[in-house]
Amino acid sequence: MSTESDLQEAKEVLDSLKISWWVTSGTLLGIVRNGELIPWDTDIDIALRKELDHHRARDIVKKFKQAGFLAKARFGERPEAIAARRDQGIVINLGFYEEVEEGLVEWHDPRGKISLYIPAHFLEGASYVVLNEVSYSAPVNPKKYLRWHYGNNWQQPTRGELKDFTAERFYKKERALKDLEEFS
Repeated sequence: MSTESDLQEAKEVLDSLKISWWVTSGTLLGIVRNGELIPWDTDIDIALRKELDHHRARDIVKKFKQAGFLAKARFGERPEAIAARRDQGIVINLGFYEEVEEGLVEWHDPRGKISLYIPAHFLEGASYVVLNEVSYSAPVNPKKYLRWHYGNNWQQPTRGELKDFTAERFYKKERALKDLEEFS
């Protein structure tokens, strides 16, 4: 199975459960900029709403397992992350986000190491990106989102880009609040 078919199966799992989700980070970057997934990306990035309860998160894990994936969830008060992969396949990381204050969303890294702050307007409404005739949910205005996420040179491929993006923009709430005006 290929990375692209894993992404398509993840879409089928989440859509069958009628869960709001979208591709994000390196997965979105590859689809929009390259028209393919980035070959050196180490995972598939999917974001989900934090409002899901433990029961719904367990439904997601169960459905991934039924589709032939190894899957598990990490829980706190609410679900914090879900990871799924086929044996020897690429990991599908499903991270959760929630609005933490007016206009600002906190996205919890699926690995549990960091929180990212994102202007909420990117997640208000529906947008789609297409990869080989399959539509995937995406943040509103994907190109503007990618410019915000990776900086003005997001269209210039560099092998280290998925690790070298501007950390200040994500990890500091104050910076994300300043970005609200520029990226609205």
